[in-house]
Amino acid sequence: MGVFYSVVRTIFGPLYKLFLPTKKLGYKEQPFDGSTVVICNHLSNFDCATLTTSFKKQSYFLAKKEVFKNKFVGAILRGMGGISIDRDKPEFSEIKNTLKLLKERKRLIIFPEGTRNKECDGNLLPLKGGAGMFAFKAKARIIPVYLNKPNRFFRRNYMYIGEPFDLAEFYGEKFTQELSDKISAKMAEQIMLCKQKLEEYFENKKKKKKK
Repeated sequence: MGVFYSVVRTIFGPLYKLFLPTKKLGYKEQPFDGSTVVICNHLSNFDCATLTTSFKKQSYFLAKKEVFKNKFVGAILRGMGGISIDRDKPEFSEIKNTLKLLKERKRLIIFPEGTRNKECDGNLLPLKGGAGMFAFKAKARIIPVYLNKPNRFFRRNYMYIGEPFDLAEFYGEKFTQELSDKISAKMAEQIMLCKQKLEEYFENKKKKKKK
């Protein structure tokens, strides 16, 4: 874990959780010596910070190259594990370096919708194929996450972290567009399962209040 990352997390992590509190539900983080891809729905610009402060192990994340144009902001993002990528036409070097990171047993956060879902209606936008490709090529385990709503200052939000899964059923196959679509469908299913679990939590909470 980098010194810059450790300092920023130690100083600003608690402040972030104070101003933008998010309650974690579901899977409890366990020690794991392997590559991990975290997939999550995307609702606001705070999502990356919410996820990186929710896991103990340092996480890296993909961010559109435009946000790195400001040298100061870019330096902070890179220090926190940000990786610049062209969302429309990723360069080969960007893909290669990201795969290298995973093969070094790191944790990578990806928002497979590719952009913020401004509707915030509980549904997912069609998933892009990048998250599935990275997880498949690196044979990484995948942790699905669902954020209940966009973060707002001093308003508690909720996230549900699902059980890790992998793509072993597809190993040995050639990565084609058809396979990419199957993987994306499985990822979407797992994220929406987290949503279902979160809804069950809210329902049980309501029942307890009525008693």
